[in-house]
Amino acid sequence: KREFKLPEFCADAVMLNIIVQALNFVNILGIGDPIPPEVLTGEASWDPGPNHLAAAERRLSTELVGWSLGRRSRGVIRYACASSLPRT
Repeated sequence: KREFKLPEFCADAVMLNIIVQALNFVNILGIGDPIPPEVLTGEASWDPGPNHLAAAERRLSTELVGWSLGRRSRGVIRYACASSLPRT
């Protein structure tokens, strides 16, 4: 954006920002490729398997127990709660 001297909120700058976010989820993004839904809607582009769900449940359980005992959270619960809030 800086090289092209684009205003921050012009259509091209907005698209470049979206592309930068998309590259967190894919290695290559070519012309005509769809933007990953993680960027556009926040939804996962894949379904978690049983092993992923079990790992998430264990991690959240550990965090909840720690939180109930007054231990400092590593941010998992805060992130899970924040990601479930509606976006404006």
